[in-house]
Amino acid sequence: MCGVGNVQTHAEGKGKIKIKSTVNRKQYNLILKDVLYIPTNKQNLLSLGQWDKAGGSYLGRQEKLMMNARHGKTVATGTKINNHLYRLDNFIIQPLATISKPNQNVSQFAFNATEPTQTWETWHKRFGHLDMSSIKMLLDKKLVTSLNIDLHSLKYDCETCVQVKQHVTPFPRAIVEVRTKPGEIIHMDLWSKYPVQSIYSNQYFHTLDDSTQRPNITFLKQKDEATQAIKDYAMYLKGQGLHPNTF
Repeated sequence: MCGVGNVQTHAEGKGKIKIKSTVNRKQYNLILKDVLYIPTNKQNLLSLGQWDKAGGSYLGRQEKLMMNARHGKTVATGTKINNHLYRLDNFIIQPLATISKPNQNVSQFAFNATEPTQTWETWHKRFGHLDMSSIKMLLDKKLVTSLNIDLHSLKYDCETCVQVKQHVTPFPRAIVEVRTKPGEIIHMDLWSKYPVQSIYSNQYFHTLDDSTQRPNITFLKQKDEATQAIKDYAMYLKGQGLHPNTF
């Protein structure tokens, strides 16, 4: 058979599945018959033509879809997305569905139309340790699609978040030796290797910094030139009447 976009596909089974749909906070349990089991399809598709053929009806208006049962009640809703398709809202295929495979006995297969509800802890971690109040706001205001949260699960008290927010007691000043005179302690860093040469063919630079917070920068063509740059800086300090102590 041909699937979406005339892609050749193969159905490995046919049967019925149970659907749980929620409209205006009211739940409906639906049974879909003659459902094709196609494991190569990543998305689950529902044909509105088949829904109409089975006795239901549907109405699309202003990017919204309403699917009605035989008795006329709206039992499912959807929102229009790209390619003239609708994403069904609060439409969950139950974990197990009965599908019969050709020349085999009836078997049980798992279907995931939408991801099952997850705990607060799971969503907290998925959103990069977002606080619970912000996740609840996303849920209440429907700012995120497919945010299926098990509202009966416990609000997660994240140990990692607590540890990160803890403050470290400052170290006593008495045991900290602070060097403030220029040349007493030197910090240096060799940066390399820049892939593009400068106009003077330099691909490295060397920084030397002391308590004056005015770093000395030397550009180098080769990494081994760093040793001479350190010696030159030491001679510079001595020429200023300073005595470099520690590098």
